[in-house]
Amino acid sequence: MWSSNGVFTRPKGTMLQTNLQLDPRPDSAYQLQLIEPFDVAALFRSLWQGKWIIMATAIFAVIAAGYYAFFIATPQFAATATVQVELNQNQAAEAYSQGFDPAQINTEAAILRSKHVLEQVVQDLDLINDPEFNRYLTPIAPWSFDGLRARIRVIISGETIVRPSENAILAKTVENLASALTTGPERDTYIFAVTATTETPAKSGLIANTLVSTYLAEQFAAKTAQTDAAVQHLSDRVAELQQALKEKETAINALISGGQLQDNASFDALSRQAIDAEERLAEAQRSLSLSPENAAHLADQIPGLERFRARLTAQIADQSSGLVALHQLRRETESTRILYTNLLTQLQHTQMQRGLHAPSARILSPAGDGRHVGPRKLIILAVALILGAAAGVGIVVWRRSHFVQRDTVGTIMGTDVLATLPYTPKSRLLNSIANSPTGKLAEATCHLRTALMLGKANANAQVIVATSSDRQDGQTIATLALAASLARLGKSALVIDANMRGGQLSGYFTSNPRPMLEHLISGSVALSEAVISDPRIAADIICTTRTDQNPADLFSSTGFAQLIHAARNSYDYVIIDAPPVVPFSDSQIIAGHADYILFCVRQGKTPTRTALAGQSALRSVEAPITGIIVIT
Repeated sequence: MWSSNGVFTRPKGTMLQTNLQLDPRPDSAYQLQLIEPFDVAALFRSLWQGKWIIMATAIFAVIAAGYYAFFIATPQFAATATVQVELNQNQAAEAYSQGFDPAQINTEAAILRSKHVLEQVVQDLDLINDPEFNRYLTPIAPWSFDGLRARIRVIISGETIVRPSENAILAKTVENLASALTTGPERDTYIFAVTATTETPAKSGLIANTLVSTYLAEQFAAKTAQTDAAVQHLSDRVAELQQALKEKETAINALISGGQLQDNASFDALSRQAIDAEERLAEAQRSLSLSPENAAHLADQIPGLERFRARLTAQIADQSSGLVALHQLRRETESTRILYTNLLTQLQHTQMQRGLHAPSARILSPAGDGRHVGPRKLIILAVALILGAAAGVGIVVWRRSHFVQRDTVGTIMGTDVLATLPYTPKSRLLNSIANSPTGKLAEATCHLRTALMLGKANANAQVIVATSSDRQDGQTIATLALAASLARLGKSALVIDANMRGGQLSGYFTSNPRPMLEHLISGSVALSEAVISDPRIAADIICTTRTDQNPADLFSSTGFAQLIHAARNSYDYVIIDAPPVVPFSDSQIIAGHADYILFCVRQGKTPTRTALAGQSALRSVEAPITGIIVIT
C-alpha cells in the first residue's frame, strides 16, 4: 500500500510481483524505481554505425578461410565399398523371429577395424613407407607448430628427442589408418559401408578394397583354423577311445580265459546240482533222526553230501563274481564303442567341411576411385562469413558496452548531450571551419552555440572550458568550431590553449610566432601583445608550449586569475582548451575560473569508465560538467 510520504510498503504475508526494481530501505519499506528498457533501436543504430567493423571482420574471415581452403588445406578423397553380412540358418531363424539385431553387424564392423586386420593392410600396401600415414617420414620444420611444440617439450622434460622404435612406428601408422576409415551400417539391414579417405582418389579406392578383401580372408582363415582345431581335438579323442576299447576287450578275454567261466546254462545246471545236494543232505539228516538204527549207514553218507554241497557252493560263488565283473566290462565296452562310433562319425563329417568353408560376408560393391569430399570450399567460406560477421557484431556490441555511445552517454553520466560534432582531421579542420559555413561541422556547432546562449542556466556563461577525460578526445575541434560559430554572430571570442602537456591547438598557428601563455601568466607581456588573430575563425588565440615549470603551479597562480579577469573584460566569450582531466590536475584548477564546462568524448573510442573517471575528478573540485559534446 502507499503511505503518505509516497513510499510503497508490502503488506505482511503478500507476494509482490512487478517489473519494477525494488530498493531496500532501512525501515523495511520499498521504493519503486523504473528499470531501464532495452533499447533495440539503439542497438541496431550501433550495429549500423559499426557496419564497417562488421564488414572488415567478415572480409578478413573470408580471406583467411579462402587462403586456408585453396592454398593450405590438403584435398581429401573418399572411396566406399559395401559389404553384406550373410547369416547362417540359426541366425536367420532368430532374426526372423526376433527382428533385426544390430549386434551381428556391429561385431563384423569391429572385426573389420581390428588391429590385426589393419596391420595386415599396412603390410600389404606398404603404408609404413607412405608419408600420409607414417608422419615420421616427413621432416619437421624447426619453426613449424610441431617443431616448436617438440622444442618446448624438450625444454620442459629435459629429454632429447629419440626416434621411435619400429613397433611404435607401426602402431602409429595403424592408428593413422584407422582414423582415415569409417564404417557404418545401413539402417535395418545387414549391409555396412567401408569408406577410406586419403589425399588421392586411387589410394582411397585401393585401401577400401584391400581392407574388405583382408577382412574376408581373415574370416576364411579363422574358420579354417577353427575347423583344423576341431579335427585335431576329435582325432585325439577318437584315438583315446580306440585304445580304451581295445583295453576293455582284452580284459574281457582275459577274464573269460583265466577264470574258466561257463555260460549261463552250465551255471544253471550247477545251481540245480547244488539244490539237489541240499535236498539229499536234508533227507539224510531227517532219516537219521527218524531211524536211529540206520545211523551206521547214514554216518558215511551225510559227511559226503556235506562235502559235495560245499564244493558246489564254492563253485557257484566263483562263477557268480566272475560273471558280475564280465557283465560290467561288457557294459563299459559297449558305452565306449558307442562314443567311439559317434566321435568317429563327427570327425569324418568335420574333415569333409575343410574345403567347404566360405566367409560369412561378401563384397556387395567394390570401391572405385575416391570422390572429392574436402575441403568444402563454399561451406568453409560461408561459415567464415557468418563467423566473421558474428565476431564483428560481438566487437560492436562490446564497444557499445565499454565505450561511449552518443545515445547512452547522457544517461550514464547524468548530463545532457549538447551537440554531436563530426571528427575532422587536423589538416582540414581550419579550412572546413572557414570554407564550409553550412557544412556538417558548422551545423552541429550551431546546436552547441544555441544551447550555450539560450539555455536558462547559461545566461551569464562567459568563460567556457573544453576538456576531456583523455588525449585525442576532440576538445580542440569543439573549441575552434565554437569560437568560429560565435564569431559569425558578431561575438568577440578569445581561444586560450591551456594544454601545456602537448596539446594540438597551438600547432595550427605556429607560423605566427607570438608570446606564449606562460609569458602572460608571468606578467611579462600584455594580453594584446600575445593574442593571434586568425581570419579563418575570426577569433583571437593565445598559444602555449611545453614549459619547464609545472603547469598546475602556473594555473594556480595569481597571474592566471588576472589573465582570466582581463579576458572577461575584453571579450564576449573566453574559450579555454584545457588538458585531459584524468591524467592531469590542470583542468580541475582551470575549472575553478569557468562559468561553463564542456566535456568532450569520442564516439566508440572513449572508454565509458574513463569518461566517468573524468566526471568524478571534476566533481571532486565542485566543478560539475555542464554539457557533453560527442565527437563522432
